[in-house]
Amino acid sequence: MSNLSDIGFSVRTEEEFTVLLERAYEGGQKLHTTDGFYVRYADLSGAELWLQFDQKHELIGMNPYFRGNSRVQLGLTEAISRDQSQLDGGWVAWTNPSESTDPESGDFPIVFDTPNFKLSQATAPGTYPVQLTAFSQEIALFESPESFAQAQEKEEIPFAAKSLIPVGL
Repeated sequence: MSNLSDIGFSVRTEEEFTVLLERAYEGGQKLHTTDGFYVRYADLSGAELWLQFDQKHELIGMNPYFRGNSRVQLGLTEAISRDQSQLDGGWVAWTNPSESTDPESGDFPIVFDTPNFKLSQATAPGTYPVQLTAFSQEIALFESPESFAQAQEKEEIPFAAKSLIPVGL
């Protein structure tokens, strides 16, 4: 499984990946920035592939995305540049801010990347409706809440079986 196959782009080999990139480049929408350009390739399911090219028209990055109907209100507090390419970036934000003038009045903090960071007109601090696509990077499954509780480190504060704790921000 990969982030590409998670949203419907079935790629098993390097050749299939190359074919997908070529199809995306030829059929995608080119969106220019001062640092290069993106190619947004979308299919009818909502799956999208965002290719990144520098000013020399060399491929420098790629991000999968899924355009859905859901939106969450986020209070953006800080823009983040990424080292992968000059077109990558993301945001530190708080979910569901209770006050539009105070982005940090939300439920909990998150960090998220955007596939078209250099095209964004958002600024921090600010509150915006955002459509998020989450890709699981790691998962652990347990047979029961009791087996989950037994698997936790005894020296640390235990997590509830139903909890969301943003770690690693």
